[in-house]
Amino acid sequence: AREAVELFKLNAEMYPRSSNAFDSLGEGYAAAKDRESAIKSYRRALELNPQNSNAAEALRKLGEK
Repeated sequence: AREAVELFKLNAEMYPRSSNAFDSLGEGYAAAKDRESAIKSYRRALELNPQNSNAAEALRKLGEK
């Protein structure tokens, strides 16, 4: 999972305005059991696209609003 996180981090750096890039990064962090980083990534995904239902649902499952 750490290798995936590194690739997703690179993708988010290359596309800093992409909600999908941060959503994927959140998924990578969640898979790597890094809850706080996952939450930050999903929140950023929602900032970029408030209609990102996957990020909203992931935050709900992580116990966030």
